[in-house]
Amino acid sequence: HIVQSTLQVQKLYPSYWQLQDAVNYIDGYAELHNTSSLEPSKLYSLNANYIFRQKYVFGAFAVYNHKMFAQAMYQSTDRLALIYQTHNWDYMFQSGLMAVLPYKPAEWYDVRATVVGAYVAQRCDNFFDIGFEDKGVIGVVNVENSFRVNKDLVFELNGFLQTPATQGTFSIETMWSVSTGAKWNFAKGKGTLSCFYNDIFNSTIGDMKMNYKGQNLLNRNDFHTRSFVLSLAYRFGGYKKKENTNIDTSRFGH
Repeated sequence: HIVQSTLQVQKLYPSYWQLQDAVNYIDGYAELHNTSSLEPSKLYSLNANYIFRQKYVFGAFAVYNHKMFAQAMYQSTDRLALIYQTHNWDYMFQSGLMAVLPYKPAEWYDVRATVVGAYVAQRCDNFFDIGFEDKGVIGVVNVENSFRVNKDLVFELNGFLQTPATQGTFSIETMWSVSTGAKWNFAKGKGTLSCFYNDIFNSTIGDMKMNYKGQNLLNRNDFHTRSFVLSLAYRFGGYKKKENTNIDTSRFGH
């Protein structure tokens, strides 16, 4: 039985560039506005974990960010412009529970599930003329499966799911992905051939929609998160580790 707990208090500062009073034009419609009046934020973070038999993990967490500064989009009401600007939000609060559950029903099969449930609350009264406040629950599930054919050949199949969420005035659709891979050791363990096909259906990043107090925007993501990686490694042997020599500390007076 292992119990771990961490408490952190941090003061976060906006970057130099965010504080410059300037407007940058991304294109004929979108603009990036800096905010010279940004204030530092304070982040309070508390985590507690219980580890059972060195493999089962159960945890709880709470994060409160006072005066958090974050960038959000706003459609101007007096001209055709989409404004990206960073504001100090009143707060961002997250709390929840998590669990890491490994299970081995057979010698050839391993599964590891990570489950997170979180309550999220956010508020910003000073966001142009449409202050917002939102509260909701988010769930995340990640499952990793390993299928061992023999000591040299292993296949993987992984899945990820996140329920809909809200970020400022935006709603984020369900995000999910399926990935697979394989690893083969050959030449008595000297060689390793591995491949991994990440996000097979290119579904990790969902669309973001805004329909709030006259704001109506669909931010469709066309990022390609799908990727295929093939790697080959071979260890020729004959490597000899160099002997460590004592470090000369005489210049420190001892």
